[in-house]
Amino acid sequence: MNFLKFQILVIAFFASGFLFSQNYKSGTLIDVSENVYSGKFSVDHENNLIRYRNEESSRVFGYSQIKTLNIDGYEIVVKEIDNQNTLLSTLVKGKATLYQKDNTLFYINKKDEDWIPIDISINEMIIPGTLNLAFNDCSAIRETIARTSSFNKNSLIELTETYNNCEYSKKFELTKKEINQSNRFLSDVFWLYGGVGISVNKLGFDDTEQSILFPQLSLGILASPGFLGNLQDKLFIGSDISYGSSGTQTLNSTTQELEIKVHAFLYTIEIQYNFNSSKRFEPFLGGGVNLHSNRFKGSLAGQQFNTTDGGGNYNLKAGFMYDIGNYRLGLSFRYVPEYNSNASFLNEEKELVPLELKNNYFISRLEFHF
Repeated sequence: MNFLKFQILVIAFFASGFLFSQNYKSGTLIDVSENVYSGKFSVDHENNLIRYRNEESSRVFGYSQIKTLNIDGYEIVVKEIDNQNTLLSTLVKGKATLYQKDNTLFYINKKDEDWIPIDISINEMIIPGTLNLAFNDCSAIRETIARTSSFNKNSLIELTETYNNCEYSKKFELTKKEINQSNRFLSDVFWLYGGVGISVNKLGFDDTEQSILFPQLSLGILASPGFLGNLQDKLFIGSDISYGSSGTQTLNSTTQELEIKVHAFLYTIEIQYNFNSSKRFEPFLGGGVNLHSNRFKGSLAGQQFNTTDGGGNYNLKAGFMYDIGNYRLGLSFRYVPEYNSNASFLNEEKELVPLELKNNYFISRLEFHF
């Protein structure tokens, strides 16, 4: 048991000695009396002291006792930051000087300007912005900062050296790459619109067909997101809802008589491409998917009904826009291909009677975009 304790003490002694030695680095100090000290030095930031030792002796220096100091190949200087003397290693000299205080805290200083701290232990997301502010008169370096994947001592040295060799400009200028990137992230474009028009509903029942005119109202939105870049204000994603109602229509087949009034709701998600978008007159083509809901009211062979049916299909569209300043007028044409409405109702005998109808639409309407 005693032997085990002895081993632990020996290991602890050598471990502490190893750690202690790691805090000391080779250097040379000249004090204010021109005495030269060569050996190992350690910086005690907490107490503002320099600890020195060699094979023969050791001693402690205050900051005021130091004339020059070099540790591990770097010049060590005392600078006043936030009204406090701070010992810093000089990593890069030039128009911008890069200093290091400890393993994670660095400072950038330019003549007659504030000290800019760079703490690489915190969220690296804010470091590029800090460097761009520090190097704001060097446009070219911003791309280099953006390409830097990790910020450490070496990368900060490289960036500061790049800045010191920059062709400086007096005003902020975007690089070609930044201009191209900004064009890809423009503000989104939105158009709201209202429309009035006529739809022609070709309604088929049994062995007869009839075209019905629907007055129609609509509301919609068209959006061209900024990330579309060069396609912005040309390619639009839209959503549209419309309502139309017919008068009572009579469809007489060879076997049955149908009187019917139709209320039609159509909800559409569309994509639209505008040609000639830089001009006042803009033709367009597009298409989308529909959700439709129809209400049928009337009588079949004398039996009254009031029933609904719905489903989904698609539409094709074409038309043009005309620019009138801050607004646009549009004329659009949509085609909804044939679909079946398999509605049904209960007759007086409580029997389920199918109301099999075939529909397709041709819609024309005038739109006001604002």
